[in-house]
Amino acid sequence: MGNLDDQTAVQLLSKQKNLDQAHIFQGNTQKPFAFQAVTLALDTARDVSNPFKIGFPFRSLFVSAASDAVTTVSIQPDSIDSYQSSCPIVYKDCIDLNAPASGAYLTWLAQVGKTMTIVFFVEASFRSGSYLTSAAGGVSIIDGSSITGPTQTTLAAATATIIAPADSLRKKTTIQNKTGADLYIGGSTIAAPGTSNEGIKIPNDGIIIWANTAALYGYSAAGGNTSRNDEK
Repeated sequence: MGNLDDQTAVQLLSKQKNLDQAHIFQGNTQKPFAFQAVTLALDTARDVSNPFKIGFPFRSLFVSAASDAVTTVSIQPDSIDSYQSSCPIVYKDCIDLNAPASGAYLTWLAQVGKTMTIVFFVEASFRSGSYLTSAAGGVSIIDGSSITGPTQTTLAAATATIIAPADSLRKKTTIQNKTGADLYIGGSTIAAPGTSNEGIKIPNDGIIIWANTAALYGYSAAGGNTSRNDEK
């Protein structure tokens, strides 16, 4: 292969072995950090005039925790200058850079009560496999890893009732109309059919797929039951 001979190969492998030993020695003596986790409280907004500074170099990052799937922070590596755009990151996102960044600047809109934890990798390249699984012929998307239910909710007659409560960890919920009549779904202001707040009609035994972390309300003129399975 090229001009490589046995002696050159031995020399190259020896250098690599010495380099590995040097890294091990450094880890035992100087104890440099390889991972650094930063938890952000997002109650107060941070814009480009007052960013949160990451003051150490890193090669990649991973959003290991967040209050919900829509909690968002934006990042600009190296500088906050306007010549480059920021990149929004959410729960389970990762960024793997070709070369180490000297640091980064984080900005976000006010998100009361929400937090995000980001793990920075100083030298390692990191890619999350939490939602993607290798499959023959392509990639399959996983909606969740657990299921709870069925859970029955009884609607009072002519009253907006929560049929899927807010859940920041929910990936999807499947709801079936078991009221014996038409069910109307929507937000908290849902009201009687024919009014300005009439919801979306789901016939008896109809099924709703709710891929949202917010609460879903139902309205039935006569009341009745719904049944749901939650996926997380």
